[in-house]
Amino acid sequence: MKRTQAAVDARRNSILAQIRSTGIANVSDLAEQFHVSPLTIRRDLDTLVKAGKLERFHGGAISTATADSDSSITIQSYKHAIAKKAAELVEDNDTIFINTSSTALLLLKYMTAKNVTVITNNAKALFAVRPTDSTLIFTGGEIRIPKDAMVGEFATNNLLRVTANKCFMGCAGLSIERGVMSTVLPEATINELMCRHTYGAKVLLADYRRFDRIHPFRSCGLEDITHLISDTSVPPRIIEPIRQLGVTVIQVKPLKKI
Repeated sequence: MKRTQAAVDARRNSILAQIRSTGIANVSDLAEQFHVSPLTIRRDLDTLVKAGKLERFHGGAISTATADSDSSITIQSYKHAIAKKAAELVEDNDTIFINTSSTALLLLKYMTAKNVTVITNNAKALFAVRPTDSTLIFTGGEIRIPKDAMVGEFATNNLLRVTANKCFMGCAGLSIERGVMSTVLPEATINELMCRHTYGAKVLLADYRRFDRIHPFRSCGLEDITHLISDTSVPPRIIEPIRQLGVTVIQVKPLKKI
């Protein structure tokens, strides 16, 4: 028994060291590497999560700190880095869609383009930091708590009457097979309309937690977007199939100061 526990501890220490080195790991890859079942790896990861050494996401785990033990790197560091990069795609006089994603909303803080019109179903945009010369237009609709998402027939009817030259969307999950997904149907409907009524760049903002995470409602296919902005924690084996769809993929390092 002691020998078995020692082997388990050794495997878990190896998993932890590897994730701290690479930043992220997938359950199936770890199972193959250590010649154990995916269930065993999930138990290992859950134990390391309880010890505060890892953060879990669907299908894998990420270190709670960077390889140099910089504990200032948090999920907000990733979200802000992604939003800051997305803001670089906004140009003077653009009309843009932003959905209810908190990451997409953050791009307003970093936006330097002039005279931008923002159309959104995110009620929290009213209180967001944004350029004073920007124009904010709400879709209207029923307010869905807790995200303060504007949804329903009123919102969709208004979206049917407008177009934008760029769209910035977050998501609850994404995969090659299922596309871009949401946890609730009304939001997926709004996302699909925004995507369909955009005649320019369609930009998906997604941190490492969103990949291969399955939810019931599809907003669009990955082939329907033009750009994906994510972080460097997502490994090439996940990113490359998305690039092969013709999507421009941009990966950014987390911001150490927000």
